[in-house]
Amino acid sequence: MTTETRAIEAAGSRRPYGEHDDEGERAGRGDTTAPHFTIEHDGVTIPVSRGGCGRPLLLCPGLNSTQADLRELAELLRRDHDVVTFDLRGHGLASAAGRYSFEAFLGDLAAVMAELGRLGLSAAPVLVGYSLGADLAVHYASEHPDAVAGLVLIDGANPVPEPFVTEAVLPEFRAMWEGLAARQEAERDTARQVVLTAQEILDLNLEIDVVRSEILDRYAKINRPITMIMSASMAGDDGAGPHPAGWPRERFLETGLMLTIGELASYAGVTVRAVRHYHAKGLLPEPERDHSGYRRYDAGAVVELIKIRTLAEAGVPLARVRELLRAGEEEFAAAVADIDRRLRAEIRERQRHRERIARLASGDGLALPVEVVEYLDRLRALGVDERIVRAERDGWIPLAAHSPGRVPAWMARKREQIEDPRLVGFYLTLSQALDRADDDPRLVELADRLAAYLTDMADERGEDYVDDTEMASPLVTLMDRLAFDTVPPARRLIELLEQRGWTGWTKLVRVAPRCRPISRGAAPR
Repeated sequence: MTTETRAIEAAGSRRPYGEHDDEGERAGRGDTTAPHFTIEHDGVTIPVSRGGCGRPLLLCPGLNSTQADLRELAELLRRDHDVVTFDLRGHGLASAAGRYSFEAFLGDLAAVMAELGRLGLSAAPVLVGYSLGADLAVHYASEHPDAVAGLVLIDGANPVPEPFVTEAVLPEFRAMWEGLAARQEAERDTARQVVLTAQEILDLNLEIDVVRSEILDRYAKINRPITMIMSASMAGDDGAGPHPAGWPRERFLETGLMLTIGELASYAGVTVRAVRHYHAKGLLPEPERDHSGYRRYDAGAVVELIKIRTLAEAGVPLARVRELLRAGEEEFAAAVADIDRRLRAEIRERQRHRERIARLASGDGLALPVEVVEYLDRLRALGVDERIVRAERDGWIPLAAHSPGRVPAWMARKREQIEDPRLVGFYLTLSQALDRADDDPRLVELADRLAAYLTDMADERGEDYVDDTEMASPLVTLMDRLAFDTVPPARRLIELLEQRGWTGWTKLVRVAPRCRPISRGAAPR
């Protein structure tokens, strides 16, 4: 394993402690420089900062904490100490890594300590560890007792008699760590980021259980002064030392899960106002205030709040939510199944809305049934001019709105007709004639072909009409007018069809053929 150091002097002029920089950070006394450098270790880049004057001190952060999180503490210490801080792998400005085990984090601390040995410090540093950092400090000092002047352990490295993360509480903690990992997404690419996944946090906490169960042996190897700073919940609520009954609060501090109301709301994805509302409605128990005046919430509160939020977002009335939270397993399962059925129905309805919106984007409008849209797409695929397709579309919109129940039958006939090469030829010829004058001979040829097609179709069915004769006259007139406006040759084609025994455009009916005018110089047919 190789370790490489790169020094980077802090940009800008030196600033005496006691002033504030642009981030409002408090500094200490004296004229000092805060250099920064990185250490390349085990494939990871570890950022290190140094500042202050006095006795050397190394501050090791914990799990889910960074240099930025401990900045205020570090600046206070720099008033009287030469303080070095750094980020563990996957935290803050350190790079991500392929593994996040206790041994890997201990290696990060060892690499930083090795670099301090090359910096020529005035004395061995005091090693200060917070949370997981305290455990790392004890392990390092037990292996290198002469490399440190003493230990200060803050809310960590406390011996425990039995594992805390058991199968019974694992689901709650898994949910908590998933919430924590999700919340940390907002800190990505900042000095406070933590890239560990919920599973990696869980695995590390399981490992910490084992580490702390054996940590007394580590203490026995250290011959330097040790100061332990513990909250009451970390040390054991009855003052007799740590015990299982006090562990939920103890380990919530380790994992960030002893929460204020704001943190609780953030974990569960709701607002503080929503939490207070659920308190007022009797959905979520309201804890007593602690000695600091704050209400503190445990893992169970987060799980319960997530249940409330999920049910409320599913449209369950809050009165019913209260009932479900108190219901037995069978009743709760039945209610969830009922909610699932309702949500599935809503999803299907919203999917239909999505399809209609997509059709609107494609230009076929919101008012068209799927069958009509498919028919129009078929015309486009055949190469029919878009103006003719639009004329068809504009005609189907009022038709579908007026008689939606009859659209499937009409479209079934249309799909049958469009498979006839003669009708396809009619559409294509009409496409070519759109920009021609009324006396264009191709219109006459088109009228001949269309009349022959209509006659054959009517004869096969024994009918004197094509399509639906029960369509209301005002609707037929409207659709004809739409066609005349969009397809200019339509009026001339109607005149030509009447000479050949058919009248109408939207509704075609067989009539007695009118006499065809004989063009000057043309022989009669």
